[in-house]
Formats: sequence, C-alpha cells, structure tokens
Amino acid sequence: GKEIVARTIAAGRGPLDPDGEQPGAYLAVNIASLTPSLASSALFGHVRGAFTGATRDHEGLFMAASGGVLFLDEIG
Repeated sequence: GKEIVARTIAAGRGPLDPDGEQPGAYLAVNIASLTPSLASSALFGHVRGAFTGATRDHEGLFMAASGGVLFLDEIG
C-alpha cells in the first residue's frame, strides 16, 4: 500500500528544474533488509578500501536517487 501511494505521487510530479529537466529515478529500498553494519554504506556510499571487502567505489542510494525519489520502507 505505502509503496503504491509513493510511486503514484512520484509519477505525478512534474519537472523539478525550472529549465524543464526531467526528475531523477524512483528508488524503493526495504531498510529492514539491510544489515546494520552495511546500512550506512548502502545509503551513503563508500570509497574503495574504506573497509575490508570494499573493492570499488559505491555511489549509495541517496546519490543514485538524486533529483528523484528515494522511498525508505520499513524504517523501524
């Protein structure tokens, strides 16, 4: 229900840029599915070598949805 409403609202939004540029992507993420140790990396990103196993830069969900909508579901 919540995601359907969020997706509908996001689909109806007009261009956010006064020059007419189209809005960014709609991303939905179930926060409960993220492990606590990797949640900040998934949301905010990381650079290569930031922790063991970080073999490449990762953009993060907030940057990926820049100019669009990031729907955070199941925040507890």
